[in-house]
Amino acid sequence: MKRADMTMDLDRREYATLVELLHFAMWILTANDHEPEPEKARFRELEQKLLARAADFDCGDLVHYAEEHAEHMPTLAVEQACDPYIQEYDNDTFWQELIIRLAERDFMRDADDDEPAPVDVVEIHERLAPYQERYAQEFEANGLETLEVVPRRDSRVTLH
Repeated sequence: MKRADMTMDLDRREYATLVELLHFAMWILTANDHEPEPEKARFRELEQKLLARAADFDCGDLVHYAEEHAEHMPTLAVEQACDPYIQEYDNDTFWQELIIRLAERDFMRDADDDEPAPVDVVEIHERLAPYQERYAQEFEANGLETLEVVPRRDSRVTLH
């Protein structure tokens, strides 16, 4: 089977949406990177290829070339338009991860060594659900207000 290059027609609005999607994707992929990671190069290369076409779509107001980085980047206007969605994602992820990790920790602490560990995904979710619900209700009602780090005698840190 012959492989064909892809051709796609986009109007200005669609290209502008694509620039925002690229910003979201690259944020998720690289926001916590301290240095460029080689295994992510293919994503950066495609991003650059797409952002370099901004002028073709009369979207020079959405993409600029940063000489100091030698790359095309979304403008501040794009970042500001995307920021509420990124903040919502970061906030939701924070609470979900906190609830899941605390629930898993408590589940493991309460686990009976004689009881077989759940192997089925559905069973794992069912057994974690009460722990997750307890934390979800607590954080919904109080946020981080009642969360404290209490040092243990054996010098490990525990969250209550």
